[in-house]
Amino acid sequence: MRYFLTFCLISAIFMLTLFISHSPVWASNGSAGGVPGGSAGGRPGELNNPIEANSFEELIATIAKWLVRLLAPLAAIMFIYAGFLFITAGGNVEQIQKAKTAITWAVVGIIIVLISEGLALVIKDIIGVKN
Repeated sequence: MRYFLTFCLISAIFMLTLFISHSPVWASNGSAGGVPGGSAGGRPGELNNPIEANSFEELIATIAKWLVRLLAPLAAIMFIYAGFLFITAGGNVEQIQKAKTAITWAVVGIIIVLISEGLALVIKDIIGVKN
């Protein structure tokens, strides 16, 4: 069990580094800016918007995108964990039931991931945000 948990931790760290490595890097060489058509930081002391959402609609879309990025690997790890429980059950009914429960919740997680962006659109429609 200890080796499996170590494997899951290393896999999670690896997946997170993949997500982080594909994030934009905000750096400036001190010239007219790292952002095309403007200055990198604006006036001294000015804070930039890290989410880059200028409206509530964009905020909801950004949150849905990050949910997909975070929950998809977590659901995959849950499937691996449930498979490990099935393999090591050895006829133990309690452990088989625990594995079935883990698979059920992993499926629920995948369903949430798949409908999250559609759900964001429904929420935007309910509250009346127009494109």
